[in-house]
Amino acid sequence: GYNLKITDIQAALGLEQLKKIDSFARRRRQNYNILLGELKSLEDYFDFQRPERGSRPSWFGFLITLKPGCPFTRGELVRFLHNRMIVTRMFLAGNILKQPYFRAYKIRHRVVGDLKDTDYVLRKSFWVGLYHGIGEKQCRYIAKSIKEFVRQSQ
Repeated sequence: GYNLKITDIQAALGLEQLKKIDSFARRRRQNYNILLGELKSLEDYFDFQRPERGSRPSWFGFLITLKPGCPFTRGELVRFLHNRMIVTRMFLAGNILKQPYFRAYKIRHRVVGDLKDTDYVLRKSFWVGLYHGIGEKQCRYIAKSIKEFVRQSQ
C-alpha cells in the first residue's frame, strides 16, 4: 500500500494557498480567454476545448486537438513550441482501457464501443499551460508562435 497522508507543513501550505484560489482561477480563465481569442482564426486546423454552459472552470491547461487532414503533425508543432521555450504536455490518460494497469490485470469493464474518438484525441491533442503565474504577454507569445508555425506549414 501507499502512505499518501500529507505532512503538517504540506497541510499548512495548502491552507495558505486556498486563500488565493479565487485569484488563481480568475487568472487561469483570463489566460484561457486570451488564447482562445487569439487562436480562433485557426479553427480550420484545431479543435479547442470549450466550457460547459453555466460552468466557470479553473482551467488546467489549454487543450489543442489537431483536426483530421491537418497538414502538420502534433510532434512537429510541439517541437516548434519547445524550441520557442513553450512547454507542452501530452493529453492525460486518454483511452483508459489501454493503460498498463487495465491491460496487465485484465480489469473487467463494460464494453462501450471501440473508443476511436478517444484514441484520436489521445494521438492528436496536447496542452499548453494556463498557469496563473503567466500573464497576457506570455499568452500572446504562445498564440503568436502557434500562428507562425501554421503560417510556415501551409
